[in-house]
Amino acid sequence: MRRALVLAALLALAAPAAAGDELWGRPVASLSFRGDAPIEEESFARLTDLEPGQPLTERAVHTSLRNLFATGRFADLAVEAAPAGEGALVTIVYAAAA
Repeated sequence: MRRALVLAALLALAAPAAAGDELWGRPVASLSFRGDAPIEEESFARLTDLEPGQPLTERAVHTSLRNLFATGRFADLAVEAAPAGEGALVTIVYAAAA
């Protein structure tokens, strides 16, 4: 299941590339969370490699999802990214664990 989620996240990030807008390698402009329950975003952001100013890489996405799943607080995770000038707006979309 985790492999499928990582693959889905990577495909979501690769989709703009088909339109000629490559996001991989761009600096992360911001990181946000969107989900079905409130969370302490600052605490969970520290568990990721998706820090503003750092390049958006497949490894950073994989490591971030792995670290977040390891908390046991999430049933589902995905990563979305959108262009923002020379950077990328990154959103972690989640479903909280019951």
